[in-house]
Amino acid sequence: MVTYPERMDGWLEWQKKYRYGTLVLWPPDAVRQQVNALRQRYDPESQRICETHITLTQPLLRGPTEVDWRALQDVVAACSPFTIQYGPLGTFLPYPCIYYAIEPAQKVLALRADVHATGLCNLSLPLTEGFVPHMSLNDGRPDEQATRAIYRDLTQNPPPNGAFHCHDVAYIVPDETFAFAVARRLPMASDPQTPPYQQTEVP
Repeated sequence: MVTYPERMDGWLEWQKKYRYGTLVLWPPDAVRQQVNALRQRYDPESQRICETHITLTQPLLRGPTEVDWRALQDVVAACSPFTIQYGPLGTFLPYPCIYYAIEPAQKVLALRADVHATGLCNLSLPLTEGFVPHMSLNDGRPDEQATRAIYRDLTQNPPPNGAFHCHDVAYIVPDETFAFAVARRLPMASDPQTPPYQQTEVP
């Protein structure tokens, strides 16, 4: 059973909108360990909030009922597993964020739109439209000037790009400290030919 934080003392207003969690693509252990190390170095607070992930949807409006879960599972199960490539690095400057670009972006955006069409997500929030799939190294910290310096350093000595097989969607929820963990996973269509989370390296 999924539990949700009862107390949100000290939470910022935008954080309160995530009380009922959100849906993400959750990379395999090897990828998370690699990118987690970069996140811990450049933005330890974002790493504390959540490990490496690829945001899929806006936050949910409520804790899903069993009917809601069936609707979400139907949408996710209609999507075939696919290989996600991450890299090269990009930025959202002047907003302080360095990220791995994600491909196929259109596949991620199509799945996002299908989940949003269930009516279970908060579509009144910024970037409901115009969202760019990404896997961030920092998010809002440090400031713009420091992020520019980090990005210059990383472009001179870039971390490796990579790829992994994605076969499900993760539902993550926060605790009372606004730290997220995976609470449930929704499998995509059956893919017996490819082992879950098969990881490959790409240039």
